Amino acid sequence: AVVSTQSTGEMDKICVTQVSIINDDEPGVLQFQKPSYLYKESAGMAELVIERNDGCDGRITVRYKTKDITAIAGKDYETRDEEVEFTHGEVTKTIQIPLNDDDVFNEDKIFEVMLYDPTAGSSLGKTKCTIVTILNDDDYQTLITRVANLTSVNLDKLVIGKESWKQQFEEALSVNGGELEEAETIDFILHFLTFGWKVLFACVPPAHMASGWLCFG
Repeated sequence: AVVSTQSTGEMDKICVTQVSIINDDEPGVLQFQKPSYLYKESAGMAELVIERNDGCDGRITVRYKTKDITAIAGKDYETRDEEVEFTHGEVTKTIQIPLNDDDVFNEDKIFEVMLYDPTAGSSLGKTKCTIVTILNDDDYQTLITRVANLTSVNLDKLVIGKESWKQQFEEALSVNGGELEEAETIDFILHFLTFGWKVLFACVPPAHMASGWLCFG
């Protein structure tokens, strides 16, 4: 820590700052930044960070490879077995693993990524393996699509008024809007209980006639 004093005229201020000294005399210890990662399959890419701790001297390399658990390489993600290079002084590196979005509902899938074969005197830390969970979001997208479609259908039904008296009487005389196949017992009961009112309201001129003024005449 570095301590300095500043005079303010009234009293002296003591300023303290912390200085971190990076050890660059050793090649370093390599490990994943986190023991697990979560990604939606629609993300398209999983990004994993490899850290270089306890030293950053010289150029070193380390290899990483993927391993199936419940996820299948080539189907749920792209397999990898590659080398990562750290230059002198470099302390982090990000690797990318492509994820495949199949647009089909599946359970969440898991695969493992392992570090191995460190070079130039470097070593592996405790988190030399990490687990990647691919979260399925197709059910969410399907739900959104269904809601959008239902909303579109309902908006079409929310048109104020009918085009003619004929259509108004046809709807008043029909059960469940004419969809008898989907009608239940309660629909028939309500139809007969409200039949008189439905016919009465059908006598009201359609809203498009005379710009709607006849409806209030």
